[in-house]
Amino acid sequence: DGKHFGTIIVAEGLLAAIPEFHCLISEIESMPQSTEDKVIDDMTVWSKALFQSLPDFIQRQLLLERQSNSTIQLSQLETDRLMACLVEEELKERKKKGTYSGSFSPVCQ
Repeated sequence: DGKHFGTIIVAEGLLAAIPEFHCLISEIESMPQSTEDKVIDDMTVWSKALFQSLPDFIQRQLLLERQSNSTIQLSQLETDRLMACLVEEELKERKKKGTYSGSFSPVCQ
């Protein structure tokens, strides 16, 4: 019918299940709550690269006030919005290369 749409349900703890994000989250949680610059300076090269590649909104959310046990509040991370942002970037690149001609209109709730 030419209608290409679907629904994706994103689990709250999805990011923590991705090994690279798990390492990043663990590093942030092991540091005292501090300024963004201080946290970035204390990261390993790999975690710093991952953190700096993320959209600003996720960077801010990763540094929000933590729970009483010093863990990041995974429920405060907009994983759905991050995924939509990354998919949108990938599809833009594919359009430039001529390998994708569709449209993408995410609705994150």
